Amino acid sequence: MFVPCPHCGFLVALSAGGEADRQPCPRCGGALEDDAAGAAPVADAATSKQPVPPAAAVKSPATKSPAGRGARVATPAFARRRAPDGGRRGQAWSWLAVAVLGVLLALQLFLAQRAQLAADAGTRPFATAVCSVLGCTVPPWREPSAWTMLSRDVAPSASEAGVLEVTAAFRNQARWPQPLPVLTLSLTDRHGRVVAARAFTPEEYQSSGVPSVVASGEAAQVHLRVREPDTDIVAFSFEFR
Repeated sequence: MFVPCPHCGFLVALSAGGEADRQPCPRCGGALEDDAAGAAPVADAATSKQPVPPAAAVKSPATKSPAGRGARVATPAFARRRAPDGGRRGQAWSWLAVAVLGVLLALQLFLAQRAQLAADAGTRPFATAVCSVLGCTVPPWREPSAWTMLSRDVAPSASEAGVLEVTAAFRNQARWPQPLPVLTLSLTDRHGRVVAARAFTPEEYQSSGVPSVVASGEAAQVHLRVREPDTDIVAFSFEFR
């Protein structure tokens, strides 16, 4: 059993069967008087039979969610990741620039190769249509095998000796208009040998009224004057180039 010291208040354990006035205080040395002995003893916590209530669990404020269990905590505004201003708009402008550059490159390639495209029967309609929009031109169609001879004649000139009058008519059978071809005239003797040949350009044989470009299905007629060779001419032929 413990009793408080009346002098310093120190709790002094009384010896078994001892009296308080005869036992000094171990701290101050004062005598434990009768009034101190009559005071209510202080029970030793270790020997007390009364149950000690358990300490209440202390929860940290940091673990308690204000919005309830499982609620997401809002991220502070300064910690939020924001896209730069105009990010989507800048990306759209980038794609637009790439598309414009691609179109310009395609146009440049077309203009550089439009002659090859126009020379092919399969791609000529496409090349012609694109150039009609862009304002460019394509080379005229040339297909020598599409010229068909309609009539031809060689006769001595009535006004000049030693000169042959040559007339010919031919038609353009191609799908598109063609300029007048280069006309090659060959003269052969009775032995089948070519004794004279000459290629006439359109500027040399084109007469007045004959168009320089013959439309598809249209015909052209030409007139030539050539000097007669010394040997006898028995045959002649025309070729288109």
